[in-house]
Amino acid sequence: MKATLDKGTTWLDLKGNALPVFSGTEVRSSGGAAAIELKDGSRIEVLPFSAVQFEQVSGDPRVSVTYGRVNFNLHPQSKL
Repeated sequence: MKATLDKGTTWLDLKGNALPVFSGTEVRSSGGAAAIELKDGSRIEVLPFSAVQFEQVSGDPRVSVTYGRVNFNLHPQSKL
């Protein structure tokens, strides 16, 4: 599992670490899956060989699926 904050110039290997998500962050999975928990309790599961990008994280958050498959388990009050 990898994440980038600079449009793919530098990739960070996550290895189970918890990191904050900023606008523009992209998360990619290769062989495994990743679970991303949001402040409101919603959960995004990025399945193997998939990627998501956080276009906006404050206010009304926006997440786009770049490629692959993603499961969204949203809290009833989620604005996502």
